[in-house]
Amino acid sequence: MNDMIFFTLITNKYLAHAKLMINSFLKYNNGKFVIGLIDSLPDDLSIYDDIEVIPVESIGIAEFEEMTKKYTAIELLTACKPFYFKFLMNLYPNSNSFIYLDADLKFYNSIMDILNNTRDYSVLLTPHFLSPQNDELNPSDHDILRNGIFNLGFICINRYKEAIEFNEWWCEKLVNYSFADVSRGYSTDQLWVNFAPAFLAKLKILRNLGLNVSNWNLHERFIDIKNGSYLINGNENMIFYHFSNFKLERPDILAGYNNRFTFDNRPEMRLLFDEYIEEVFKFGYNKYKNIPWVYENKKRAKWIFIYKRVLMKIKKIIYVRLKLKF
Repeated sequence: MNDMIFFTLITNKYLAHAKLMINSFLKYNNGKFVIGLIDSLPDDLSIYDDIEVIPVESIGIAEFEEMTKKYTAIELLTACKPFYFKFLMNLYPNSNSFIYLDADLKFYNSIMDILNNTRDYSVLLTPHFLSPQNDELNPSDHDILRNGIFNLGFICINRYKEAIEFNEWWCEKLVNYSFADVSRGYSTDQLWVNFAPAFLAKLKILRNLGLNVSNWNLHERFIDIKNGSYLINGNENMIFYHFSNFKLERPDILAGYNNRFTFDNRPEMRLLFDEYIEEVFKFGYNKYKNIPWVYENKKRAKWIFIYKRVLMKIKKIIYVRLKLKF
């Protein structure tokens, strides 16, 4: 029996990323791993011979067709997250812990002690950061408020009544409100989980600095490499790094939305990222990156592109006018 079920959600474009993440996870951890595919099955899944792949259309989301018509790939993928929690809880009735992990993570140590020592909690979450930032660069405190206090590249749901009820509520919300549009008050699945501390009596907020290390918390976490091991602030093991918003086509940019940290002012990050790039390509990134997303709504995609271009021009005009004014 696998007491812990781990899963990630991807489109075909991220098959190589997920393979790297799972391999690094299994190097240090134990547990059953499942891939939720928010896409059609590709012709070649040989790199996943030993991993169960569950296409989204097989998990029974009643509103799925409706959701495909209004959501982009990232919106649909995140909207399906609580539905996979629900599906896997039914599929594995003897398992108690269900852990979601983003495909763009890489593990450097074991998370098992943390998970084993928090079984008495219903839901485990990691905040984007644990201490205030002292500047107005991006992502700012306001950016985090608009996108969600907790980063959902990691979330664990243990089999408790309140957690199951919370997940059911989360499913209901994401059928209609999983948009990536902070201007309208939406940030996919993530912003809704701001309610978790109010709704869940047995919530656990994990404060281990080695969890979910990423560009948004580097102000409080310095990465050292000692004897081949990655340490946070010189003394705490880095468990996993989240390569959020890192584009393989732009290897010199640590994260597109982050103007606080670069490879120039955080040179220790270069080795970490160079290793990551090499491994993702090794698992076939070039082979998978151009597979068309099966649920792409070309009409919607066109209007999103136009909307973003217009919004960008409006922001530039406002910026120029404010600059001239002052």
